[in-house]
Amino acid sequence: MVSTIADIDVTKIAAKGQGNIAGSSKDDLLFMSGAGIAQAGDGDDIVFGSDGNDSLRGDAGNDLLYGGAGDDTLSGGVGDDVLLGGAGNDVLFAGLGNDILSGGDGADKFFFELNSGNDRITDLNFEEGDFITFAIGTVEDMGNRKLTIASQADLDAFLGRPGVSSEVKGSDLVIKYGPNGDTITLQGFGDKSGSNLHIAGSSADNTIYGGQNGNVINAGHGDDAVFAGGGKTTVSGGADHDLIVGGAGNDLLGGQEGADMIFGSAGNDKISGGRGDDILTGGSGDDTFNFKFGDGKDTIVDFSSGDKVNLFDGYAAGYAQTSISTVEDLQALVTAGAAKVDTMGDSVTFHFAGGDIKFIGLDWSLPV
Repeated sequence: MVSTIADIDVTKIAAKGQGNIAGSSKDDLLFMSGAGIAQAGDGDDIVFGSDGNDSLRGDAGNDLLYGGAGDDTLSGGVGDDVLLGGAGNDVLFAGLGNDILSGGDGADKFFFELNSGNDRITDLNFEEGDFITFAIGTVEDMGNRKLTIASQADLDAFLGRPGVSSEVKGSDLVIKYGPNGDTITLQGFGDKSGSNLHIAGSSADNTIYGGQNGNVINAGHGDDAVFAGGGKTTVSGGADHDLIVGGAGNDLLGGQEGADMIFGSAGNDKISGGRGDDILTGGSGDDTFNFKFGDGKDTIVDFSSGDKVNLFDGYAAGYAQTSISTVEDLQALVTAGAAKVDTMGDSVTFHFAGGDIKFIGLDWSLPV
């Protein structure tokens, strides 16, 4: 599994408008500010792109790359990587290792080469314009040609090719191809008749994939990775440091204890990091971020128009409960003495009585 926030050695936040950023040989946490190239370097890295058209390169290590808005190109390199395109028409390259790919909203392209490993696509959607391309020599009897799958008919034809086999496992379709037995798992392309799933993890480190008709997932203890699937999904991360990725529905995503990373993806999601220093990303849609007193030092990566922050239980001194939808709302809390402000690179941190919230890329131009 990729690094958790608790494993990070180096954090870099680019200056406002700065695109290019480079990591080290350690475990890096990188935030881009403008369109450019992020070169993560070796180590198990976590990289957040900007709203522009970015190129994110994981290099060696088990990396997590998030493109954000814009038409991004993500390449995990060697290692077991998680590639999250975000909104936009993204290109995701599965390198060597067992990778998890999620394109997000938009017409996304998924590329696979020979010996890619055992990979998974969580949200392939032909109707949105998504397609899969296999590089030259990846598929038997294709010679020096690439093979592209851009529709259900293409997929059906591909499954009938020599050297290709498939198996339905629950709501997944597992495809085996190539001379070395590489696999691609298409989440949601298997049995679609099931009702809502209730899934409980164990006390170990779990990787959990939801079904397509809505799920209730309790990950339990351990450093878990949860990928919600389709429908409205409720996720509880439990204790320890979790990675939670929502699906296309209006999801309820809660990290609870530990330093969690939560990605809302598509839909109007409600996100709560819980106790611990969390990184929260709403994705496309009008998302709501909820905070309670004692939640810790949290980061919101993509607060934008339509999103809302709710502060409960006296999180802001003098307010039993208050909501933030605009920069002016934040300024009012600062003026009232309910928050203090620090800036670093393209980030603004608000220190409240109940915890800290860091906003990446916030247009903070008002006086403090």
